[in-house]
Amino acid sequence: VVPFLIQEHIRGTNISVAGFWDGSKFVSPHIIWHGDGKRYISRVHPNSRVVQDGLQKFESFMKKSEYRGYVRMKCVVTADDLYGIELSIENEMPNIYTLMALKNKGVTEYFNGIATGNGDEGRWHIGIAIGVDIDIYEDCTDMPINGLNKQNTKHVWFQAVYRDGKTYKCTGANNPIMTVTAGAKRLHTVPQDRNDNGTVDIRKAGCLDRVKRTLRNLTINGAKYD
Repeated sequence: VVPFLIQEHIRGTNISVAGFWDGSKFVSPHIIWHGDGKRYISRVHPNSRVVQDGLQKFESFMKKSEYRGYVRMKCVVTADDLYGIELSIENEMPNIYTLMALKNKGVTEYFNGIATGNGDEGRWHIGIAIGVDIDIYEDCTDMPINGLNKQNTKHVWFQAVYRDGKTYKCTGANNPIMTVTAGAKRLHTVPQDRNDNGTVDIRKAGCLDRVKRTLRNLTINGAKYD
């Protein structure tokens, strides 16, 4: 007999609230949500409800640990409350790549501060970031990735890729092969980024168009991604 728990169905929005614990405080809180095969990340204020009712509830617990690093809480958010589902230190790798699309500079110094207990927010862009994983479901070992250049590699995070001279090639090891990211630095700040009802329209922010532009330049074994 396998016991199981029947949960009450809650109508709300499924998101993850995440941040970095530096041994004494949470740094750089952000929310993550998925849609249409893409992941979206937006930084949030430390005093926002999703942080105070979510991650911040675990502050005393985290202080008793010797852990430093990533913390993520899956939850359902409604207009009135926040319901936690899972607390984890698992950092799904594409998430961190997407988040870094909003980092202005000093990535090495930033993570060193987290590791040594001197976490500093550093400089971030205001807005939202998008990440798209590139998968290939065939043996792609040693296949060249065409279309990469000095400009668009700034927005590509390689995972199952190695460099052979000036050519990037697939290792054939796993998926995703890479993650293409883009950040919208001005989202939430100008009227043209909003719909008529005042809600933010990601499509108007420009980051989705920039990801598509990068994808249109890439080919792997003759296959294009768009």
